[in-house]
Amino acid sequence: MRALVITEKSVKAAKALLATYRSIVECAEIRFDHLVPEEREKALILPSCSDLPLIATARLPKDGGVWKEGEEERIDLLRKAAESGFAFVDLEADQPRSLLRSFVELLSGYGGRLIASFHDFTSFTDERTLFSMVEEAEGLGAIPKAAVMIDGSVSLLAFTRAALKLKERPAERILVAMGSFGVPVRIAYRHFGSMLTFCAPAEKIAAPGQLSAEALAFPYALSRISDKSRLFGIIGNPVLHTRSPEIHNSAFRSIGFDGLYLPFPTDDTVAFMEIARLLEIGGFSVTVPFKEEIIGRLHEVDENVRAIGSCNTVFRRGHEFHGTNTDYDGFLAPLKIRLGKRGGRALMIGSGGAARSVAVALRSLFDSVVVANRTHSRAQRLSEALLGEKGHVCSPEEAGSLGPYRVIVQTTSVGMSPHIDDDPLPSYCFTGDELVYDIIYIPEKTHFLQRAEASGCDIIGGKEMLLGQAERQFELFTGLRYPKDPEHRENF
Repeated sequence: MRALVITEKSVKAAKALLATYRSIVECAEIRFDHLVPEEREKALILPSCSDLPLIATARLPKDGGVWKEGEEERIDLLRKAAESGFAFVDLEADQPRSLLRSFVELLSGYGGRLIASFHDFTSFTDERTLFSMVEEAEGLGAIPKAAVMIDGSVSLLAFTRAALKLKERPAERILVAMGSFGVPVRIAYRHFGSMLTFCAPAEKIAAPGQLSAEALAFPYALSRISDKSRLFGIIGNPVLHTRSPEIHNSAFRSIGFDGLYLPFPTDDTVAFMEIARLLEIGGFSVTVPFKEEIIGRLHEVDENVRAIGSCNTVFRRGHEFHGTNTDYDGFLAPLKIRLGKRGGRALMIGSGGAARSVAVALRSLFDSVVVANRTHSRAQRLSEALLGEKGHVCSPEEAGSLGPYRVIVQTTSVGMSPHIDDDPLPSYCFTGDELVYDIIYIPEKTHFLQRAEASGCDIIGGKEMLLGQAERQFELFTGLRYPKDPEHRENF
């Protein structure tokens, strides 16, 4: 179930959201603590205004809520909610057992259930507290809900292990992983044994790491996903901005493949590889800053990776993970279409992991390649390793004096959100004869590309490379061809 969290101040606004989101959620939580005091009693009619099962809660500040009135008033309001047709009432698990038991009995008389919730905003590392809380809540006949903060890959690994152990004993439970590193749990909640995931109306996010109802509907289409769906993903830091889930999940839907592709914010590749084994992830994409580091974590890599020194695609064969690089072909495809004859000089901006595939590709097309980078030693190492005699190194400020260039390729993160007005080569004056290529795909037309286009240059955005490399990834992940119909591609 997708549960819409409603934090409106009035009953009228809450009713409007229930109607608006009825088609893309299966449940809703009414946050009585956000309602103004004079609206709270009125909200007791909401179950009669919607066919969605509703959760009633009045969250205290220590649990992320805003309830300011007395405790007796809060408990009395939740009792009235139980008697008014709310399918669930959420009450803290650390309340007296006698109070929790009384709510279990009260709700059972109305066909409802108590949710006994536990919130921990510190880093999750110890599964014992979670197991104890779950066992106690289930012993009372309540549905346990644990919302814990996931602040990195090690924390997510600990949560994954705990969730999968609990899943061995099937029961109704709610497990929430807060924070950006917990986003995979919010999306693939069924794989972690949770009966629901919380979401919010667009631009009304109510908890750290929470996603919008729109995001869960597209690109993830969770209504078609079960805990048996095969998992795929992308690792990086940052990675929540990526459009890769749109590309892969839409293709899964198009051909009827039972899979789910999701982002895994990562800060520790060793921990992530163990998560991948535990969840039996079928394959994953790799983006900055892990394209080089991931190589040492894999069973085997192909000649492409060995030549480039960078891996952007990991796929599973049996119990082992293998690596390849699809950036090379993805980068070259749109360039070859526009370039015509080979030869001449190219300029590449940057020398990070993404630049390695680009450097090898440019070496195959041009007589010389200039690498412009602020850290001269890093650019020199890349040039010597991948470009040989064709390579030259300079600072961004010196790039203009080493032209002219047939092609300029921007491989850094400069120009991505939130620094969309930044320019990786601010002192360079375009002649209008260059073909300018920026591998960033959000925004689709960076400030750098806009400046090149205004000077009369032909431009290529990163979306074309993204699609090209993703199609090959899709085939490696699934063993199936990526949908080629123009309408499907045009969606991106």
